[in-house]
Amino acid sequence: MALSDTARGNANILSNRIKIDMSNEIALLKPREFPFTVISKRMGTRPVMNPKFEWMEQSYMAAWTQINNGAGYADSATSIVVDSGAVIAVGDIVKIPRTSEQMLVTGVSTNTLTVTRGYGVTAAAAIVDDDKVLVIGNAAMQGSGAPAEKYNSPTAVYNYTQIFKTPFAVTNTLEATELYGPSEYARLASMKGIEHGRSIEYAILFGERKQDTSGAQTRNVTGGIQQFIAGTANIGSTAASGDNATVRAAINTWLKGLFTYGSGKKTWFVSPNILSRVSDIAMDKLQVVQADKDKTFGLDVVQWLTPFGMIEMILHPLFTDYFANYSVAVDMENVKWSPLKGRDTHLEQNIQNNDEDGRKDQYLTEGGLEIRLPLTHGSFSLT
Repeated sequence: MALSDTARGNANILSNRIKIDMSNEIALLKPREFPFTVISKRMGTRPVMNPKFEWMEQSYMAAWTQINNGAGYADSATSIVVDSGAVIAVGDIVKIPRTSEQMLVTGVSTNTLTVTRGYGVTAAAAIVDDDKVLVIGNAAMQGSGAPAEKYNSPTAVYNYTQIFKTPFAVTNTLEATELYGPSEYARLASMKGIEHGRSIEYAILFGERKQDTSGAQTRNVTGGIQQFIAGTANIGSTAASGDNATVRAAINTWLKGLFTYGSGKKTWFVSPNILSRVSDIAMDKLQVVQADKDKTFGLDVVQWLTPFGMIEMILHPLFTDYFANYSVAVDMENVKWSPLKGRDTHLEQNIQNNDEDGRKDQYLTEGGLEIRLPLTHGSFSLT
C-alpha cells in the first residue's frame, strides 16, 4: 500500500467505526458526579456553528449611583459629581435616601449634575461622599418633547468550545476471557463515561478560556462559571470558624445581592461543609426533593425558600480538597450548554489501528458554556 500525506475521508473509514450519540446517556451514568453538566444539558442546549461562539448581553439601565466628592456638598450646592452620570438625564428626579432629599436634574455633563435642591417636601441637607443616589424617574413638563435617551449598548461576549477525549481499550483476548460480573469492556465503558463527564464538569466550573495557536492546530480551552463571575459583587465569604449567627448574616447579605438580578430561583451547588452549615442555620426551612421526581434529573435537591427567592441546593461531590468550603449559585435561565454542531458527547467505536488485536473506543465532546449576565450568578465560600 502506498503511503500518502492526503487526509483520509469518509470513504477510507471502515463501516464499523461508528459514532454513537451519548449526549443524554452520559448524564445518566451517575448524575450526582457532575450535576452542573447534567442540569445544563437537560435544561437548555444551544448548538453552535463555530469553535468561538458569541452572544450579546444588554442590561437594564441602573437606578443607582453614588456621590463622588471626598468633601461632600453643602445643602446649597447645585453642581454635584456622581460615579455615573450616564444613568441620569435632564428632567430626572433623583433622591438621596440617607437624607430623603429629592432633587430635579436640570443639566448633565459627563458625571457632573446640575440640580435643583430640595425638590419636594424634604428640605435640602448636607451630602457626604459615597451617599447613594436613586434615580426615581423622569418628570416631564406639560407639552414638552421627549427627554434625552438613556441606554446601555449591547456588548459581545464569547467563549470557546473545548475538545474533551476519554479513550479506553481492551485486547480481544481479555474480551474473550470469561470473568465474574460484566465484561471488562462494559466496566471500562461505564467508568470512563463517568470520568469524561467529570472532565467536562471541572471545565465548566473552573476553566479559563484560551485559544492556543502555537501548535500545528488550534487548541481551545473553554471558560467556566468561575471566570465569568470573577470580579462581580456576588462573591461572598465568611470565616469558617464563625458561629451560626455570623454565618447566617453573611449568607443573607450574599443572597440579597444574588437575587437583585435575574430570576427568583437559583441553583446552588454546594460543598458538604457549606450544606452542613446551612442545615444548621435553616433546618426548619429546608425541604428535601427526592431524586425520583422527574424535574430533578436524578439529583437530590434541597429547597430553601429565602426572603429573597427560592434556592435549590445540590450537593456537589467535586467540591472537595481545596474547594471543600466552596459553592457556586447559578441562574440556570442564563446558562446554556453549547456543543459544536454534531460534536456533542458521543462514543466513537473501533478507532484502533486496522491490524491491532483489540478494540479501542473513546468518548468525545466538543462544547462549552454560554454564561449570560454574570450578575445573576455568584459564589460563596467559608474561609
